[in-house]
Amino acid sequence: MHACAGAGRSPSPGPRERRNPLGFLPLAVLLVALGPLAVLAPKAIAPAMPVLALAAAWHARPALHSVLRAALPALPLLAIAAASAFWSITPYGSAQRALLLAAEIAAGALLAASLGAASLLALGAGMAAGAGLILAEMASGGILTQTLRGMPADLVAAALSNGTTLLVLLLAPAAARLWQTGRRGAAAGLVLLVAAAALAGRQLAAQLGLVAVLGAGVLALASRHAIRAVAAAASVVALGMPLVLPLPVSLACRAAAIKLSITHRIFIWNFAEAAREQHPWLGWGLESTRAIPGGRAHADLWTPCGLPVPAVPPSTELLPLHTHNAALQLWLELGPAGVLAAVTLLLALAARARAGDAAGRAAQAASLAGASLIALVSYGAWQGWWVATLAIAIAAAGALNPPALSSPASSRHPPPPSGR
Repeated sequence: MHACAGAGRSPSPGPRERRNPLGFLPLAVLLVALGPLAVLAPKAIAPAMPVLALAAAWHARPALHSVLRAALPALPLLAIAAASAFWSITPYGSAQRALLLAAEIAAGALLAASLGAASLLALGAGMAAGAGLILAEMASGGILTQTLRGMPADLVAAALSNGTTLLVLLLAPAAARLWQTGRRGAAAGLVLLVAAAALAGRQLAAQLGLVAVLGAGVLALASRHAIRAVAAAASVVALGMPLVLPLPVSLACRAAAIKLSITHRIFIWNFAEAAREQHPWLGWGLESTRAIPGGRAHADLWTPCGLPVPAVPPSTELLPLHTHNAALQLWLELGPAGVLAAVTLLLALAARARAGDAAGRAAQAASLAGASLIALVSYGAWQGWWVATLAIAIAAAGALNPPALSSPASSRHPPPPSGR
């Protein structure tokens, strides 16, 4: 899913990769640590991503034009985000977030232009370690999570949700590389381990993402054009969001039988759509959602649905820190131009994903499907850890492109460890 053109076979292991399967040692250590880090300190993913990019670039030494080409599809979105500071209700906050977004795009482009296929084996080891840690935490009542993050036992599952999401999104590229290098049992084991962690964590967005990853992966095995279908479907949903909302309150009430947070989310989406209609063309400005008037008021989820009011009601702000829907947040903050720029980025990523074998194609389609679905039901579009997770997922999927058609890093095999 990063810069490439044409088609061909996917990267196969060279003699150096067979001797040192985890790749460049410092980068391998970082990738192995990524899974446990995401589980125990998910906010650390944001600073970890540029560190990964620098380590990968130190080894691969990508050409400047490769980095620029990787960043190019994101530049229209960045330009609109930065320009929104001029009309934003929080101009300083919008300008500050635009500068940070520029740095994130630069780091993500460097990582996409540098990460080689050999590094995906180390990434797979990190995903296995992270999934094992989630299972251990859920079985033990979250001993480490309670100790390191001060979380009460009843919030352990929620505390593990971000880490679970990262594992789900990076599962497909890591498993595909294991499959390509003949480690098919390990690939199947990794899928089962991450699936078990996602189910144990009880985080609905990650579970839906897992379904999307597996479903799109199977679809891609049947059709070479699956990733285009995924990108087209996600684009239609994003562009058509204002036509779908607001959702009826009766639907929100029925959702309470599944999970009350779904009911709350529908109230959030309906309020955000009403706010969007007040600034339909330019939006309210980048990262301005939390400052929109009326957003701090609390929704009554119980009276319209005939539900008993709990003794300690949860927070039901109409518009908390974000909309829990990236497409709606883009409409709300950046208007139609921002949504079109994001859709263009999505389609460009799909066009650049050209793995030459079935496993690679399935992984690229799966990653795009999982990220798209999760973005539509959870998290804020500009959360640092989320942007970093997407950047790592894009780079990992792009590493599956054929060596001759992707960055120089994809065709370079890592040297053996020192002393050998």
